[in-house]
Amino acid sequence: MHFTFGIVPFLLLIGQALKGEAVFNQVKLENNAYSGLLIAINPEISEDPKIVETLKDMITEASQVLFTATHRRAYFGNVTILVPNTWTNGTYDSTHVQSYDLADVLVANPNPMYGDNPYTLQYGQCGDPGSYIHFTPNYLNDSSAVANYGPRGKAFVHEWAHLRWGVFDEAPTDGNDPFYWDSKQKVQATRCPLGLNGEFIYFDGDARGCNPIYNGLPENGCIFVPYRTQNINASLMSHQFIDEVVEFCDDGDLASSTSSTNAHNTEATNEQNRLCDMRSVWTVMRSSVDFNGVNLPNDAISDVTPTFTVARARPFAKFVLVLDVSGSMGADNKLEDMKLAANLFVTQFCPNGSKVGIVEFESFANIIHDLVLIDDNRESLAAVIALITSGGGTNIGNGIIEGIKVLEQDGEPAAGGHVIVLSDGLGSVGPTATDDALEAGVVVDSIYFGVTTVNDELQHLVKETQGNWYFNEAMDSGSLIETFKELAYVNDGDPYKNIYQIYSQSFTVPSNGQYSGGVLVDSTIGNNTVFTFTYSSAGDPLVLLYSPSQEKYCSQKPPSDCVGYATTDHVFNTITFQIPGTATVGEWVFDVTTVSYSADVDVIVTSMASNREIPPMVVESGMSQSDPSNLEPIVVYATVRRSYFIPPVNLQVSIGYQPVIEADVLATITAPSGKTFLLTLLDTGSAPDVRKNDGVYSRYFTEFVETGSYSVQVKVTGLGNGTSSTYHGSRSAAAYNPGYIESDGTIVPNPNGPAASGNDNTLTTSDIDPFTRVVSPGGFSYTGVTYDPTIDVIPPGKVIDLAVEQVDNQDLSRGVRLTFSAPGSDYDSGTARAYQIRYSYDSASDLANNFKGILITKDLLFEGDVLSPKSAGTQETLIAELIAVPHDRNAISVWFALRAYDDSDNVSPTSNIAMMNVFVAPYVDPTTEATTEPVTSPATQTTTFVPTSTPQPITTTTSTTTTTVTTTTVGKSDTGIKLDTFQIVTIVLAVLCFILVCGLIGTWVLKYHLDKQRKKYRVNEQLEMGGTSQNGPNGNEYRELSRPQVKVEGGSQNSSYLK
Repeated sequence: MHFTFGIVPFLLLIGQALKGEAVFNQVKLENNAYSGLLIAINPEISEDPKIVETLKDMITEASQVLFTATHRRAYFGNVTILVPNTWTNGTYDSTHVQSYDLADVLVANPNPMYGDNPYTLQYGQCGDPGSYIHFTPNYLNDSSAVANYGPRGKAFVHEWAHLRWGVFDEAPTDGNDPFYWDSKQKVQATRCPLGLNGEFIYFDGDARGCNPIYNGLPENGCIFVPYRTQNINASLMSHQFIDEVVEFCDDGDLASSTSSTNAHNTEATNEQNRLCDMRSVWTVMRSSVDFNGVNLPNDAISDVTPTFTVARARPFAKFVLVLDVSGSMGADNKLEDMKLAANLFVTQFCPNGSKVGIVEFESFANIIHDLVLIDDNRESLAAVIALITSGGGTNIGNGIIEGIKVLEQDGEPAAGGHVIVLSDGLGSVGPTATDDALEAGVVVDSIYFGVTTVNDELQHLVKETQGNWYFNEAMDSGSLIETFKELAYVNDGDPYKNIYQIYSQSFTVPSNGQYSGGVLVDSTIGNNTVFTFTYSSAGDPLVLLYSPSQEKYCSQKPPSDCVGYATTDHVFNTITFQIPGTATVGEWVFDVTTVSYSADVDVIVTSMASNREIPPMVVESGMSQSDPSNLEPIVVYATVRRSYFIPPVNLQVSIGYQPVIEADVLATITAPSGKTFLLTLLDTGSAPDVRKNDGVYSRYFTEFVETGSYSVQVKVTGLGNGTSSTYHGSRSAAAYNPGYIESDGTIVPNPNGPAASGNDNTLTTSDIDPFTRVVSPGGFSYTGVTYDPTIDVIPPGKVIDLAVEQVDNQDLSRGVRLTFSAPGSDYDSGTARAYQIRYSYDSASDLANNFKGILITKDLLFEGDVLSPKSAGTQETLIAELIAVPHDRNAISVWFALRAYDDSDNVSPTSNIAMMNVFVAPYVDPTTEATTEPVTSPATQTTTFVPTSTPQPITTTTSTTTTTVTTTTVGKSDTGIKLDTFQIVTIVLAVLCFILVCGLIGTWVLKYHLDKQRKKYRVNEQLEMGGTSQNGPNGNEYRELSRPQVKVEGGSQNSSYLK
C-alpha cells in the first residue's frame, strides 16, 4: 500500500482532535455571558508571564468585539487560564477540575502548516463545533501579529466562530479559488461582503497589476489588496484585520441599519458557501443553541469585561476503580475478565505519577485499596484485585460515593479525579450519588459489561461530568482490556508520557495447534514495549517471540537459545514480555503453541515514544454523537497523524503533526447481540469528510439492527514505502493582511511580506515507517426504529464537492466538465441508481431552494452517465452539452446542482451549488493585445508602491477613472519601437475590419447550429427553468429558455474581452 503525509495540527495537541461536542458541554452561554472558557498553555512552553497578560488583553478585547458582532447577544464572562505545573514563579491558583485535554484554546509551539497564524481544528459539517483554537507564543508576544492578522481580539472572535458555531472562512483558503467570475461577468476577489473594495496586485519585488490566465481570472500569485478605508463593517470571517470590520455577513434580514452593507456574498468561492449551502455566517449562528430563541439583544449590559482565573495544572492524575462484584458478575466468566482487565490497568496501563484506589460494590460498597501513588504500589493493587469475589445486589450509587471519598484521601479535593464504574446491571445510582459527584467535580466514566442497554441514571451522570462510556460484551476479555487501556490515557499535553496500543487480536488455538502473528514497531515508538498474552486453557501455552533481528524470547524454559523470558501470572492467566531498552524497529513475530488442550488467547501490544526527538505517531477516534435514534446516522471519525521534529530555535523545540493519507482505517462496530460491522473510514473530501487529505477519516454508520449499546474499535494500518508530505496551505484560519491601498492610491504592503494567494498546495516528501495503531473511542446507545435491510428508507448522501468548468474556453460546443465524489445509495455506502443534474442561467436560489433548472439527460452527455453512477467515494467526471444558451452576450454565469436517487427513489439533499462563467464566444486573452492591465483606483488619484525595503516608488499613469500600472507581456522585452499616428490608425482599422468579418461568419455559423438544436429538442412544458418534478432522473424533454438580460459593468475587474 502507498500512503503519504501532509502537515496538520500541532503534535502536543493530541487528545483534542475529536472533542468538539465538549465545547458546548463545558462552555455555556447564559444571560448573554459565556462561562467556562478554558485556555491551556502547553508544558513545552517555558514560563512567561507576558503570555498570560497578553491572553487577558486579547480576551478582554474579544469580549467587546463579540458583543458588537452578535448585536449585544454574547460576551465572555469568566475565563480560566491553565498554566503548566512546571510554572512556579508566578502566583497561581490551584485547580483540580480543569485539565489540558478539556481546553477550548491551546497555546503551543507552531504547527508548521500555519506557522504563527491563529487557526481552529475543524473537522465537522456546517454548524458542528470545532475541536480547539491554537495560538503560538510568538503570536502572543510579537507585535507583528497585529500587522499580520489585525487586532488580537478580532482574530480571536474569528476563530471562536469556527470553534463555537461551526462556520467557515469567507476569504479564500487552500483548495478554494481566490478569484471568480460573478453573475455580472465581472472578476471578483473571494470575500464577503461584495462591498469590501480593493485591487488585484501582483507583488514580485515591485507591485503591478495582475495578468489574466486562460479563463480570464488573475494569474497565480495575484492578491486582493483592500483599500485602507471601507464603507462596510463586515465580515469578521473574511477580512477581520480591516479596521471597519466588526460584524459578520448576514442574509439581509437582520433588524439593523447595517444589514444591507453586510449582505452575504452567495457567489464567492469559499468554504462557507460550499459547506453551508450558501447560508450566511450569521444565519448559521442564529440557528445554534446559543441564539435560537434565547440570549436576545440586551441593551442593559454596559460592562463586558471578563473575569480571569489563572491556575496551575495538577501534576498527576487520580483514578478510583469502582467495580461491580454483585452475584450476576459470577456468570459468563465476567468476574474473572474484569479482574484480568483491572489487573492490567494497575500493572501496565496507568502511567507513572498517577494515584489509584479501588472500591468494590454489591448491595453495599467497600474500599479495598486506599489511594496510592502508582509507581511503587502496582503489586499491592494487583493483589487486592486477585482476591475479589462475587455476591449480593447492585448498588452503583454507594460505589460512587465511596469512590469520591477515596479521591479525597490524599488531602486534596476530589475534583478532576476519575471515577471509573464497571457494572453488568441496571442498579440504582440515586440522587445522593449524582449530587455528590456533581458537587465534588469528579469525572465519572462507565463500562457497561455484558449488558445490552445502558443504565439511564449512570449515563446521565457520565454526560453531566464529561466522562466517557464503553460497552463490552461478556466473554470478550480482549475488548474489555482495551477499554481499561483507553481509560488510563492521560493527556496533559506531553505525548511522551502516554502508552500507545499498536496491536490487538483475539483468536483460538486448537489442541496441538499453533497460531502466528506479526506486530509492527515503528521508529516513533519502542520504549517500554510490552507484549501481553492472556489465555483461557487447562495449561500454559508456549509463546515464542522473535524480534526483526531474529532474537528469540520465550515464555518457558528451555529452550536455551532465548535472549529473554516472559513473566507468567497464573492468577490472571497472563504471559507478559517486557522488551528491554528500545524495541527494534520492524516486524515482531509471535507463535502460540498448545499441546493437549485448546486455548482462547487475547494479545495486546503497547509501547511508548522512543525519544523526545522522534514524537510518536498518534491515532484518535470519536463519534458525532453518543445517542442516535430513529435511523439518524452516526459519523465515526479517526485522525491519523505522524509528528515530526524541528531543530530547536532559541532553545525551543517545535513539534507538529503530519496527516497520514491513503492509510487503511477500519472501524469495527459491535452491536448488542455481538454482531459486528466493518466500516472503512475515508479521507476523500466527500461527505461526511469535509476536506480531502487532512488526516481525518470518517464514514456514516446506519445499520442499527437492534436497540441498545454498540462498541467501536478503530485499527489503522500503513504498510509499504510511504512518504511524508508537508502541505502548505491554511484552513479555518484567520485571514492574513497583505497590506493596504491608501486613499491617495499608494500601495502599502504588509512590512512582514504580502500573503500568498492561498491555494498553492505544494508538497514536500520524506520516508515513513510501516505502522499500526489501535484505539477504542467508546460506544453509543441506539434507540428507536431498527434497521431493516428489506425496507430502504435511507437516502444517498449529499455531494459537497461539486465543481464545474468549461472544457474549452474557445469552443462552448465541447461542453462543460462536472466533477464530484459519488455518493452511495445509503449515504456514503453502496451505489446510487441515478443522478439528476440541473443548471440555471438565472440564479442559484431556484436550484438551492426548489431544485429548479434545466435537466441534463443522458442524451446531452459527451462523457459519463447520469443513469449509471459509480460506487460511493469514486470520482465522477461528466461532460455535458449546454442547451438554450443565451447568445446575446459573450459570457454568462451558470449555476449547477445535483441530487442522487437510489433504487427506492430515496433522494439525497441538494448538493453544493457550483457556479461557473461560460464563454459563449471564444475567450480572447487581453494580454495578447496590450501590455498594460488596468487597476481600479479612486478617480484622478495616482497609485504609488511603497516597498518594504529601500524605497523605489513606481510611478504609474493616471486618468480620471483608472490608474494603470505598466507591465511587460510575459516572454517579451521592451524593444523601444515607436509608431506614428498614421501607423496606429491603420493597424486599428485593420483589426476592426478583421473582427467584423469574423463576427459575421461566426453569427451565421451560430445561427445554423441553433436551428439544428431547435429541431433536435422540443419544449417540455413541465420544465419551467427545469420544473419541479421530483419523479426521478429520467426526464428528457426541453424547451428553449428566454434569455435574461445581464448588464455588463465596467471597471478594472472586467476583461477587455467583455467590453
